Amino acid sequence: MDQRDTNDSARWRPISNKELEDLIKEQLSECTPEMKRVFATCCEPLRRVPIERGCGVEEVFVVATLPNGAMYYDDVEEGFEVSPLRPDGGIATPGCSQLRLMHVLHGMTHEKSGTPSQDRITQSGG
Repeated sequence: MDQRDTNDSARWRPISNKELEDLIKEQLSECTPEMKRVFATCCEPLRRVPIERGCGVEEVFVVATLPNGAMYYDDVEEGFEVSPLRPDGGIATPGCSQLRLMHVLHGMTHEKSGTPSQDRITQSGG
């Protein structure tokens, strides 16, 4: 159950910095040592960036800078995603894969070994 759930389950609220930091720590504990090393090299202080949705502009947290963009956490979808950033710093290609941190890091650690990168996994829906 999401740590933000309350008795009033119809009421949604954005994830806080502290809640996201705790979620990252929890999900990193599921990762291999190699995945943890990769994350340590690209993670950055949490920062909010704009994301365009059908209902308007909202914000998500960028958690890491990557060669091809940024890894971000979308608290509406409750998952991690990877996207290039627009010139204004916003998310260029919003996704809704609801990935756990280990899934994104797995894709990043296997790019070097010739297995599909996270970009190709996300684009193919796998």
